[in-house]
Amino acid sequence: MVERQDTELLGPNNQYLPKIVAVFAEVLCGKDLATEQTASRMVNLLRQLQQTLPPAILASTWSSLQPQQQLALQSILS
Repeated sequence: MVERQDTELLGPNNQYLPKIVAVFAEVLCGKDLATEQTASRMVNLLRQLQQTLPPAILASTWSSLQPQQQLALQSILS
């Protein structure tokens, strides 16, 4: 279940989600852009989103990423 604060963060109809995930992908795929602890928290948040958001929203969000970002996130999250 998406909590109220998540709704505020993700925006109406999850409109901010693609940008948030794109920033996470950029940080996680870059070198030394985040501490190990921060990167771990980001991965955990992405996993939580995978489990709680409807598949159509996830698919739409993933399709907004660059192909290399999609592959990198799939690798990180598997």
